[in-house]
Amino acid sequence: MGVALGGQLYLSFKVDGTEVPLGTSSLLNVFINQSCRQLVPVIKTAIPDMYGAFDKLVPINDGSMIHVEMNDDRQPAFNGSSGFRAFGTPQRQPMAQFTQYNIMGLLDAIPYVRGNPPGTIQGSSVDVMKNVAQAMNFNYTGKISTNDVMRWLPGRHTWGTFTKRAALHGWVGENSALVTAVDEQRQLHYIDVNDQFANAPVKAHIIYGGSTAISGNVPTYAATEYKAVNRSGMLNNWHGYGSRITQHSVLDGVVNKFKTIQAMKVNNLIDMSKDVLGQLAGRARIDIPPIATGNTHDNYIQARHHNTRMLSLYSQNIYVLVPATTGLNVFDMVEFESGAENSSENSVNGLYSVTNMTRALINSRYMEKIELTNSGPANANPSLV
Repeated sequence: MGVALGGQLYLSFKVDGTEVPLGTSSLLNVFINQSCRQLVPVIKTAIPDMYGAFDKLVPINDGSMIHVEMNDDRQPAFNGSSGFRAFGTPQRQPMAQFTQYNIMGLLDAIPYVRGNPPGTIQGSSVDVMKNVAQAMNFNYTGKISTNDVMRWLPGRHTWGTFTKRAALHGWVGENSALVTAVDEQRQLHYIDVNDQFANAPVKAHIIYGGSTAISGNVPTYAATEYKAVNRSGMLNNWHGYGSRITQHSVLDGVVNKFKTIQAMKVNNLIDMSKDVLGQLAGRARIDIPPIATGNTHDNYIQARHHNTRMLSLYSQNIYVLVPATTGLNVFDMVEFESGAENSSENSVNGLYSVTNMTRALINSRYMEKIELTNSGPANANPSLV
């Protein structure tokens, strides 16, 4: 039986199958993070051990199994618990009346992080994902079809980095952008981001300064804080401004030049300078090896260039803090509204994808910090460009 504070938190924390008595200390801090930019979700805790549980009842060591259920005591984030493995031994910090345990853990999928695939996989990148999911006991959620049949060689890659590499070299077409992630429910996602924005259903509305209403097909959640961050300056410098990548062929000496991919929108939040774009339009660099003969699919190298460039266009981020259990997952689609009358602030309103999410107990209060990403709001005011 976990700890509950009505409308504030519910936490069940088990170590190797034994419930840890936590009490209702206001110093309790637990963070569970999942992101498309890391291999697996992680957990970090700062737990005041009021009863000596970690020393006497359930000592925690490197590799100990940790099961966590955590929400706002109104609705569960999902059915069941999240399973993690302790990464190293906990840091112990003696206090006046208790010892604080700082624990870090990784999703209970250590072979995905540290193990190596035993052989090659013949088929498409989708077949790679399905094979990985089966081997790691993940639930594969992907619904896309790809045109990239070949024999995929894991080399020295772990299961996780092999999966990321397969997505990077995956190919649907010139209008796709492929990415993969594993969530805390042990689901392996493989999506085309562009298709997701065009066709995926909206899972939630988040309004800054609004009110939470979880009834209806699409719930609305109130954000108590939000911050808009645009990263297009750095990303455009590396992958934008009309840059091209070239590649020599070892067979006939022909130089391939992969064409530029332009942003779908130019507005006040995609700070792409047209003057700079004009000056650098002919730029090219050679930073990939010659064509590998006989093993890769036709668009293997182009896919890497294409996916990297297309994904770099998704550089508009909104960070929101929601004091409620949303049930959102990585790559879920969300409508965000700033709730402001100012036209500049309203320009961040629009459709976003969840790319990073931290479910947290901070001083024994539940909240979620969610990173929302898109390629530039659809309703930006042209007069501000």
